[in-house]
Amino acid sequence: MPYIKWTMLGAVLAGIMLNACAARTVKLYEGAELSVDKIARIENNPMVAGTGSRGAAIDAVDGAKVSMLVHRLQVLPGAHTFSVQCSFRVNPQLLGTDFDPLSTDMRRTRIQQYKTSLTADVEAGRVYRVEAGFMRDQTCTAKLVDITR
Repeated sequence: MPYIKWTMLGAVLAGIMLNACAARTVKLYEGAELSVDKIARIENNPMVAGTGSRGAAIDAVDGAKVSMLVHRLQVLPGAHTFSVQCSFRVNPQLLGTDFDPLSTDMRRTRIQQYKTSLTADVEAGRVYRVEAGFMRDQTCTAKLVDITR
């Protein structure tokens, strides 16, 4: 009998985790859900705390706020304006001076954030990833890269 309870608990937890993963995709258009060949999909490229040194995530599309926990966005084809939150590690001793935005030394660094925007024309059936270019003045530029397979 205890085995059945643990098996059922495992099934419930697996269902919750699957729902949580599915919830990380957000549809940013009105109406019924469209097939993937009629929308553009965009993947965030967030910084993973404790393991990453840099990342970029969309926090608004055409002025509509998006949770930073969202992994994938679905939008209609066409031009969109994206607000992008860049995150990267910096050494506090180097703030105000040139620094290496590619630093991975996590013991002596802290997370710095910079917000930028970009306008891009996306196509139906394509998959994009937001990527950031980090500058020595502690700013970033963002672009969408087509990663359709």
